Amino acid sequence: MLIKNKVVTNFAAVIAALNAGYTHLTIASATSPLTTPSHGFIAETVRYAHEHGAAVDVLIAAPKPDYIYNDSEIKIMEADVFTVQSLGADGVIINALTDKGGLDSSSLVQLIAAAGGMQVSLGWSIDQLAPSQVTAAIKWAHDQQLDHIYSTQHDLSDSLVVPVVASDAADLSDQYRFILEL
Repeated sequence: MLIKNKVVTNFAAVIAALNAGYTHLTIASATSPLTTPSHGFIAETVRYAHEHGAAVDVLIAAPKPDYIYNDSEIKIMEADVFTVQSLGADGVIINALTDKGGLDSSSLVQLIAAAGGMQVSLGWSIDQLAPSQVTAAIKWAHDQQLDHIYSTQHDLSDSLVVPVVASDAADLSDQYRFILEL
């Protein structure tokens, strides 16, 4: 099953994406690096997208391109997850790395717990990992029952966003794909 996904950073892009036939939106701020968008943008996008039969995932991120967050930033992102959930979003995309260059599993678990019941995807932080760490990260995502992994650099079954559904994370299933356009 092919699901078209579009990353959007403003409401005009939301309307254009839905008019172009996208059925899944990922929303983020228009800053560089991408961060969690405003509450108003989230609320209106969720309302409009759901009226048009589309799902909405929200990027949860502090403004740090290296995805290395301190405890306060993780608490802020946790509060953002609760807010996004209360606004009716379908899922969140999370990232967190350690200063040693690996997945910050304890911070990610905290954000996963906050998402309770929403779809949770591991974001582009996987692109920061050494190639030797990618398979372990995929296995970790599978073990945590994450829904997808977003990537722009690593070959994850020839897909930019892959479902985490395989019983063996090194042999990812191709049951369905997302197409991610930036």
